[in-house]
Amino acid sequence: MSEKLARLYKAPQPTVADPYAQIRWMFNQVESECKEPYAASIRWASNTYVRFVSETNASYAELENDKRFFLSLYWEADALSRFSEWLRKQDLASKTRYSLYKIVRQVMGIAYALRIIDTLVFHTSMPKGVSETKQRSAYTDDEEEVVNESVARWVGLADSVLNGYVPSGNGIPSRPQKFDFPPMVIDGKTYSVSEAAAQFGVEYWKISEKLRMGMTPAQAVGIEPSPNAAC
Repeated sequence: MSEKLARLYKAPQPTVADPYAQIRWMFNQVESECKEPYAASIRWASNTYVRFVSETNASYAELENDKRFFLSLYWEADALSRFSEWLRKQDLASKTRYSLYKIVRQVMGIAYALRIIDTLVFHTSMPKGVSETKQRSAYTDDEEEVVNESVARWVGLADSVLNGYVPSGNGIPSRPQKFDFPPMVIDGKTYSVSEAAAQFGVEYWKISEKLRMGMTPAQAVGIEPSPNAAC
């Protein structure tokens, strides 16, 4: 039996007409969790990454002849490093450059967490940068936090699926706990609820429910009519 992990999501197949379909699809998954204007930042990063691939083939000789970009093939461990090297050469404000780097890093991390790619993409150094005169970063620090919170939902989903459910013991019990009932006296004999259930052939939960409703032990096991029984 194959032990390969099942995919949580399946990216569309790239074609000659749309060779970067998987790149755009992956960024769109993250964008869908964000609201405007933050979603625009994700689209901007997606377009920038596509431009990087179209201009450089991401330094893969194979992409020179076949432009179809498969995430599982080309988002290898050094994928972020290849992008960062190109990004440093672009005429961008330092904070803008870092914002692009950070979005791409997050998207690649989510792709791995959701099993879209099998290789963990290593992080690389990229200075956060400082504000520059008459230059505007991709988004403010407050906006960046909102984007991070939205992206974290994807990471949380992936972690929960990969790790499985672990009971914390702090939640609401899935079924009610048993009550401590006093001994039941029926026809002069004393029974526990469990003993009465076995003796009179009545399910435990039915007896306990009737006792909580205020019925007598004899009524609870059915040898006497309940208060609501028809005359």
